[in-house]
Amino acid sequence: MIRSYTSALALLAASATPGFAETALGDNFTIDGYAEIGVVKYSGSDSEEFYRGDMDLRYAKDGSVLGFSLGIDGYGVASQNMLVLYPAVEFNTTYGAFALGAPRTATDSLLSDAPMSYSTAGAFELGIAGISVAKTAALGLELDHYGAAWRGDFGATSVAVSAHEFSDFIGDAKIFTAAVTHERETGGMLGTLTFEAGVEYAEEGSNSGTAFRLGAEAVNGRTTVGVLYADLSADAGFPYFPVAETNAAMIYGGYDITNRLTVKATLGSVDIGGGSDAFYVIGAEYGFGESGYVNASYADNQDAASQSLFEVSAGWRF
Repeated sequence: MIRSYTSALALLAASATPGFAETALGDNFTIDGYAEIGVVKYSGSDSEEFYRGDMDLRYAKDGSVLGFSLGIDGYGVASQNMLVLYPAVEFNTTYGAFALGAPRTATDSLLSDAPMSYSTAGAFELGIAGISVAKTAALGLELDHYGAAWRGDFGATSVAVSAHEFSDFIGDAKIFTAAVTHERETGGMLGTLTFEAGVEYAEEGSNSGTAFRLGAEAVNGRTTVGVLYADLSADAGFPYFPVAETNAAMIYGGYDITNRLTVKATLGSVDIGGGSDAFYVIGAEYGFGESGYVNASYADNQDAASQSLFEVSAGWRF
């Protein structure tokens, strides 16, 4: 895994983690997300510890339109620590859910993480997992932000849109995002099919950029397979896009050996600024208790001069 990929672009890896079932805390509070600590070992280098957390705390009385949420997203290693908060007031109406303040963007809240087969550090190294311009600005560049978001669920289809403004050393940047997911029961070997798509548009002064991603996943019993493609393009020098042209493509699969033991693998290619590089990740996870887990993964790529990485982590999903 090429360590030179570690840059502001790597912050794109920090996408939200939708899909977890909310855990009731009592007194109308719920939480969903995860938190973990781990150790990563690069070939030819010393090991280093890291932490990763991404969760949402919500408060809403039963039957009430008004609610409150606080998103917390962080990643840290010995050389760098990053943390961003997403406080928002929520309104749950018959026309969908609205959020005001500093909510997560549509793409960060609705779309899934990139399938890096339990390799947290590998995702940050390659900078491909989230493909989130807004997350780069909020988490990586530590910029003040505010905005509004909306989500509507229509049977098997969910749609979300958002608009945010970020203040930085140049001025105020605007980021608009939209995302959609659709689930379909095939009744055949593909089982449950889920399609997702998302787009972000950012502008600041004369600079602008666009990011989009497309994905499909099939889950049938113990087996999961999927594909993901993402692309970013922007004017040269736009700070929210550290490299003007980036794209990534991945295929992945997973198998639940038991109810607690799962193995996964990812094969992909990432092109950053004209330099294409294929990579692979293999990993396994064992769950314990109600929501605890430990996992291990190994990641490498085609560049003989690069450093492979091995990591082990333990955490808790809410």
